[in-house]
Amino acid sequence: MKIRLAFLLILLPLFYVSGEDISGDVLQEIIDNQEIPRKDVDSLDPLSSTLVNKCETENVEIFGHQFFCNTPTSITPVGDLPVPSSYVISLRDEIEILYLNDSKNRSFIRPVRLDGNILLPEVGLIRLEGKTLESAEKEINKRILETHVGIKASISIQKLSAKKILVIGAVKKPGAYLVNPFTTISNSLSYAGGLEPYASIRDIKLVKPSGESYTFDSYDLLINGDRTNDLTIGSGDTIVVKATSNLIAIRGSVFRPMSYEYLEQETIRDLINYSLGLTRRANTKAILIESINLNSSKLDSNILPLSNIETLEGISSITIFDSTQSEVALKQGGLIKTYETSEMLTLKVEGEINNPGIYRFSPGISLNEVYARAGGITKNADKKTTILLRDSIKERQIKDLRKSKRKLREAIISNSVRKGVEVSEELLAFIDMEIDESLLGRISGDFYPESEDSKAMILQNGDSIFIPKTPKTISVIGEVATPSTFIYKGQNGYEDYIEMAGGIKPSASKRNIYIIKANGLSVRARNSRSIQSWIPKSSNKIEAGDTIVVPLKVSRDTNRVELVTELTGIISNIAFAAASLQTLRNN
Repeated sequence: MKIRLAFLLILLPLFYVSGEDISGDVLQEIIDNQEIPRKDVDSLDPLSSTLVNKCETENVEIFGHQFFCNTPTSITPVGDLPVPSSYVISLRDEIEILYLNDSKNRSFIRPVRLDGNILLPEVGLIRLEGKTLESAEKEINKRILETHVGIKASISIQKLSAKKILVIGAVKKPGAYLVNPFTTISNSLSYAGGLEPYASIRDIKLVKPSGESYTFDSYDLLINGDRTNDLTIGSGDTIVVKATSNLIAIRGSVFRPMSYEYLEQETIRDLINYSLGLTRRANTKAILIESINLNSSKLDSNILPLSNIETLEGISSITIFDSTQSEVALKQGGLIKTYETSEMLTLKVEGEINNPGIYRFSPGISLNEVYARAGGITKNADKKTTILLRDSIKERQIKDLRKSKRKLREAIISNSVRKGVEVSEELLAFIDMEIDESLLGRISGDFYPESEDSKAMILQNGDSIFIPKTPKTISVIGEVATPSTFIYKGQNGYEDYIEMAGGIKPSASKRNIYIIKANGLSVRARNSRSIQSWIPKSSNKIEAGDTIVVPLKVSRDTNRVELVTELTGIISNIAFAAASLQTLRNN
């Protein structure tokens, strides 16, 4: 930002003094050539890095995948940790050798050379690479006895070297990596940026330079806490991550609903154990099984008792209903049907719903039907509010947001050039405004269960449904002294909450204050202390879950004020809507 402003301040007086308008080509060149700060990843010294790997993964619904993104990937050995006697010595390790019973009190620090040997004075070359610390000490003492009498050696690791390994297969960034000498199979995968969605974490191969191979099932570690097969890797080792299609989503009345990888011999009981077991109210007599018909490639939906599910082959998802909700779900859902797999809709249902998770439905399903399929809402749910997000709406909002920021940038620069004034920091703040795009795409409406809107709303592929808890707060955002969230008090008007937030700033547009209701609809705030009798009270009533928005007032000195007002309005409205949604999610 500082570079951009300095650049503009140098150019602006030149255009102003010349009395010429800046041309469109020059203006666009200024815009296109702004300096954008980038993180120079290549300049980081991997040997001094101590950060936790920040790999991003979309596989958060697959059990175990997130674990491989949260492992420290520093390769700098920690010198004050004890090195076990089983540690295998590698090239470039530095060995400290202390002579005991030696009248000269001699000690030596010797690196392991590239040929695998150390050179010890008066003894010669001793091969240590590939030996454990315990066996290396025995080898050194054996060689010392050949040239010295009564002297015994004690050895320790003075400096550990990084290990070079190869990680290949279904990982984000396969390749060769320098890793910490204490790295195991499980935490080596984070060096490669995490796992692909199709990665198998139950058949990970460790291949030694000698050709020996070992298999590691990460479920031993993640579920049973057994690290027996989570071997420490050495220089030259190769980690191979295979692909798998053996994934089943288990949702509903289990303690940890996620997608799990299964082995050929495993049963539904194993999957339930992986999900930490059934809840107390689980109905095991009527379980929804969605499976791929291997002959027709169609998706079949059937209701079976738990005891009748003999194989996991072909199953894509298992839903275990709450015993108090399953009867309603079975009656209203119409679950026993067959659909073409390619036609199915994938929907995400979250929040205060009895059986949250990822669902697949046939086209034409309404939002109200989804409530029944997912077991209904919980007793803590806000019975008047449902948040519905749609990808097509999100894409349009993102497009509008980027277009508005680009046009606003052009207007700001053009105004500064023509008037010979500094760039407005207030308007630049709109361009630099960070908005969480995952919160965009909301369709406003009264989508609560059994409402007319929920019955009429036909869902689309990728829709996301979130049922919030009953709200108890009011948020005030925008041009106030202290944007805050307050406990809802029924007798307070919007002016009272603004005063609680420290009052409005001089930069606020008092006439354009508005309220984003919990259902996503916006209404203009009207002064309750001077409200006209003919205006319905409901249009000004503050309810729990509402967000009061105090927008910025655009200076009348700004050139093309109408355009700037329109653009800042688009940007701020999208930002405030996202902030309002975040408040409901965090409620």
